[in-house]
Amino acid sequence: MKKSPFYRQLKPLGVLFTSITLFVACNNAPSSMIIAPEVRISQQNGYVGEQALIRVSDMRTAHHLVEVIQEDKAAQIVTSDVPLQKVTYNAYVDNLKSNGLEVVATSTNQLSLVINQAKVTVNQSLTKYSSQSQITLTAQLKVGESTLTKTFNSKASSNGLLKADIAVIERDFNQQLGNIIAQVVQDPELQAFIKNSPAK
Repeated sequence: MKKSPFYRQLKPLGVLFTSITLFVACNNAPSSMIIAPEVRISQQNGYVGEQALIRVSDMRTAHHLVEVIQEDKAAQIVTSDVPLQKVTYNAYVDNLKSNGLEVVATSTNQLSLVINQAKVTVNQSLTKYSSQSQITLTAQLKVGESTLTKTFNSKASSNGLLKADIAVIERDFNQQLGNIIAQVVQDPELQAFIKNSPAK
């Protein structure tokens, strides 16, 4: 069937509209990512027979997790789907319980975890990217009048061709967060402090 002149005029417009739609879809980067750290504990009895009140606080000045920096463009900011404080608290408490600790609402034993830093910075160019990730947590254990404070740091970096994949950054960040929480939970100095403190 012969196409009308009007159809022939509309066809290029349809192709242009489709191209624009695909361009927007490809450049519609996610604004949040799912934080679900997998914490692997190698020993399960470090706090057996002990109890403590647990607190987790987020002291970061900016609460986004990822910042993608490109020349001559506004930075792309990616946040967590739920507050990092909540995710960290749940993972921390679950693994302390698995390690034998009885988590209670009131106690002279108080174990606090502060999120000092948790951020991935990505430098993006047209052909490649590089990323640096740092998580810093401070654990403070109070047993009566005695206090022990320890800071834990985790750094990671990666690079690759073309555009950084937020899904890969999400996976790596979850692994990094899980590893550092495991370090805090299994720290022998914290475990010995609550068991052997003179205040008990």
